[in-house]
Amino acid sequence: MYINQLFPQMILILALLFRWESGLLGNVPLKDFIQIAEKSGLILDITTFVVETVLVQHPDIPYIKMNLSAALLDNSDWFNGLLEMLHKDYASEVLRLSF
Repeated sequence: MYINQLFPQMILILALLFRWESGLLGNVPLKDFIQIAEKSGLILDITTFVVETVLVQHPDIPYIKMNLSAALLDNSDWFNGLLEMLHKDYASEVLRLSF
């Protein structure tokens, strides 16, 4: 059961904190996680996965706030793909994004 099913009409904003617990490195601090993801070229795929997962699991959330990696700021194709995905597949008419 998803949280929006437990508390319909109550959730206005969803904040998602993404963490990495490595078997080798233990709990990886967020700043290190972001740097590793950027250097490995995986930041785009990870961010896309997180956004899609949030939208699938919480389709009724009207407001989503995202902190994005600076590596994505120059990628207009990623932003266009995000907007297309939101419009086509998941977003309601009232969904608002904040970056």
